[in-house]
Amino acid sequence: MEPQNKEVLVTGGLGFIGSQLVRRLLEQPATRVTIIDNLSGTKTDWSDIDHHEQSRVLIEDLRNVEPGETMYDEVWHLASPVGSVGIIGAAGSIASDILDVASHAHAVAAASRAKLLYVSSSEVYGADGRHDEESDLVVAHRRGARMEYAIGKLGAEHVLYNLASDSGVPLRIVRPFNCAGPGQSQELGFVLPTFVAAALDGRSLPVHGDGTARRAFCHVYDMVEGLMAVQEHGRAQQIYNVGQDEGALTILELARNVIDRLGSASGIAHVDPNVEFGKHWLDAFDKVPAIDRVTADTGWRPSLSLDEIIDDVAAHLRGPQTP
Repeated sequence: MEPQNKEVLVTGGLGFIGSQLVRRLLEQPATRVTIIDNLSGTKTDWSDIDHHEQSRVLIEDLRNVEPGETMYDEVWHLASPVGSVGIIGAAGSIASDILDVASHAHAVAAASRAKLLYVSSSEVYGADGRHDEESDLVVAHRRGARMEYAIGKLGAEHVLYNLASDSGVPLRIVRPFNCAGPGQSQELGFVLPTFVAAALDGRSLPVHGDGTARRAFCHVYDMVEGLMAVQEHGRAQQIYNVGQDEGALTILELARNVIDRLGSASGIAHVDPNVEFGKHWLDAFDKVPAIDRVTADTGWRPSLSLDEIIDDVAAHLRGPQTP
């Protein structure tokens, strides 16, 4: 007897993390994946997904999809505005859109009695530091698109938790930290592809301000494995940080690492992002995750280094090399 297909829905499945997740899900036997994406934050090549026999791509806003129209075993909710630059034009509607779409994702999951995994954001912590899931969350005294995004993401966590507690939907929430890798868009404001592209072109790497903000970067392949580990082995109604907890460095140190790793002659230019991006711009705070909970519950830990991320981003930007 042929195994019955597992029906999976991925919202935002054509974005940077979403498309890598979809590719990984399609490697599983007897898994059929429906991808819903309105292309608002999509800058990736997803032609391989579109042509896969076990995938179905709907270019659509999730809110236009009727709950119960298709029955799913799992709903992975990644659809969201993304990128420090990508969200600026949506200021004033970021939070409401995040909340609306999250509520609809729950309705779709509830109609199917499906497992629901929500990809939130490390921005919800709201302050500098090393963060664990029990940390108090801070609404910082700042104004800008990033704060609206953070509040929207945190609000959606609470909305989904309350809805799931009433409906019985098994909910898992992931807060991803500093994901990077091949296919990530510099147009949306992500720092690693911006630095790597500049280094490959011999241009100065644009460091915002003094470059002292600290990050620890997680390869998108590791991130996807973390998401899958949480969906499979994580506890229902639980929140998990997923990211790299080692090798934190400042953005200025990152720029120097990229230049050295790629053997580039580029320099470094300190720039004022508010001049370039306008009044809604806000820099991120220092973000390094504590990942004890996800490791204890699922066994997941990141395995790929910053050098491997830089190499993979550079290879992607260079494109196919002729022999």
